[in-house]
Formats: sequence, structure tokens, C-alpha cells
Amino acid sequence: MDPTIWLTGSLALLLMMIGLASYFHERRRLSNGIWLNGFVLCAGGWLLIVAVSSGQMWLLIPILLLGLILLVAFALGIYGVIIFLLHNARQV
Repeated sequence: MDPTIWLTGSLALLLMMIGLASYFHERRRLSNGIWLNGFVLCAGGWLLIVAVSSGQMWLLIPILLLGLILLVAFALGIYGVIIFLLHNARQV
């Protein structure tokens, strides 16, 4: 197996364990979101590396589709924040 697969998988598990420990210790910390985002990025990278290295096209298509959906949601989310901030500024 490729060492990159082991590295990204173990990093994702480490971030998940740190995030869960931090969450159960104090639920209102900002670092919980940072740990969760790091875990999601590493787990997504791990899934992409596994799908590419397997050579199976049917594994790669859903992962790329999910990435595209998340990219579109992120792009539209920025516009949603802009609209919300403009509305909030008008009310204040």
C-alpha cells in the first residue's frame, strides 16, 4: 500500500480523536470546529487517494460529485453571508 494512504488516514483519525476529546471536555470551544474541519478535509483527501489508487472509476465519480457539491455550497454560502451582512447593516 501507498504510504500516503496510511498517513492521511492516520492523520484523519488523530484529528477525529482530538476533536472528540476536546468536544467532550468543553462543547463551546472554537477549536472544536477547527478539529472537525481538519478531520473532514483529511478524510476527504483519504477517500480521494484511495479511489484514485484503486483504479475503479465507479469509486471516483461519487467522491468527485460530492466535492463539486461542497464547492458549489461554499461558493453560494459566501453570497449568503454577504446578503445577511448587508441586511444586518441595514437594520442596525
